[in-house]
Amino acid sequence: MVAERVISAEVRRRSWRVQILQNRIDAMLALSEARALEYAGDPGGSTGLLVKDYRGKDANQVVWKFDSALEASLRDSLRQAAIEEGQWTEKRDYKGAVSLPEAVMRLTRCRDRLAAEKKAALAAGLSWPLVADIPKAIAGPTI
Repeated sequence: MVAERVISAEVRRRSWRVQILQNRIDAMLALSEARALEYAGDPGGSTGLLVKDYRGKDANQVVWKFDSALEASLRDSLRQAAIEEGQWTEKRDYKGAVSLPEAVMRLTRCRDRLAAEKKAALAAGLSWPLVADIPKAIAGPTI
């Protein structure tokens, strides 16, 4: 019971979580380095990224596989450590976004167009804004 409370309290501390992540990352890198030394004589074995497996009826055929599980775990741990340290930002896709100069240009054109419409309406003796030009959802019900 006491040990559970100690662990629960530790989980709340960011420094403890980061230390656990660092320990896991170090262990995964050590495993990769040990594989690199063990398989150094085999093609691609010195990378530490491959795992030796055996296939066939009598398991006598050597098959090399990329250890994607270890790499995924390492990537996820590094990502979590960066999040804990405040060094991670998500990339956002701004589809349809315009640059600031483009936005200023568009607003200026709109302002100039509205000024010209207002001037023409007032010169013709009409009220401004022209009620017919305002969408019904904005104008509200007519009385």
